[in-house]
Amino acid sequence: FRACIEYCKKSSSLNPNKVENYPLIAESYSNLNEKDKCLELFSKYEEHCKNDVKYYFSWGCALQNYKMWEESVEKFNKVLELSKNDFNGYNYLSISYLNLGKYDEAISNIQEVLRLNPEYAPAHYNLAGIYMKKQEYDNAINSYKKAILLDSSLKKAYFNIAGAYYSKKDIKNAVKYWEKELQYDKNNPDLYMNLANVYLKDLDNKIK
Repeated sequence: FRACIEYCKKSSSLNPNKVENYPLIAESYSNLNEKDKCLELFSKYEEHCKNDVKYYFSWGCALQNYKMWEESVEKFNKVLELSKNDFNGYNYLSISYLNLGKYDEAISNIQEVLRLNPEYAPAHYNLAGIYMKKQEYDNAINSYKKAILLDSSLKKAYFNIAGAYYSKKDIKNAVKYWEKELQYDKNNPDLYMNLANVYLKDLDNKIK
């Protein structure tokens, strides 16, 4: 990362209009765990990058990384101001709203993602997470299942599907999906704890 910073600085000194240098410098400081330097440089370099979508997207992601959700909303809105059909901008904006507890805004932005890219599995996964927060468990289950259907690598959704069923007091399906998750993830201690609690408290199966 230090080498990346030095080369990008040399490049920008030769051509200040080569805007791709600036997010690389700031991101490198983020990877070096130098938060203050990272955010200082994003602000400093903005004068060179006022029309660069990738710059504001990178800035927004850095702010999310530091859990600065309100500030990240501003940057992702700038992304969408510059590129109104940027589905990733809507997707990341929904994450910020979710963490701010603004669920309706989060859902609205996810719906924009799916309007632009209906087959984008992470959006279905994120939408399910919002429904979980709103305790709309049937909607959450449907969205998690849709995410897995579109992207089979999202096996972690089985864990959350089980949690949604458990919240609905549907113990049979909760066990089914926690055990299904166990086929793909044997290193999740929460998974074993959940199954142990269900077998003990709900199914009165002390041996299990």
